[in-house]
Amino acid sequence: MVSVVPFGAFVEVAPGIHGLLHKDSWDRTPQVGESMPVRIAEWGPPRLSVAPAR
Repeated sequence: MVSVVPFGAFVEVAPGIHGLLHKDSWDRTPQVGESMPVRIAEWGPPRLSVAPAR
């Protein structure tokens, strides 16, 4: 996790590429610096959304 904001968390999916993990997909609030497996849920410039890998 790169940062946690009121509507979700930004994760780094590859060096220099960040995606949004929406708060509705959390089981618990993630911490900055924490790692977790995610999958690409939506891709389309300028937007990248990710979801927990379940």
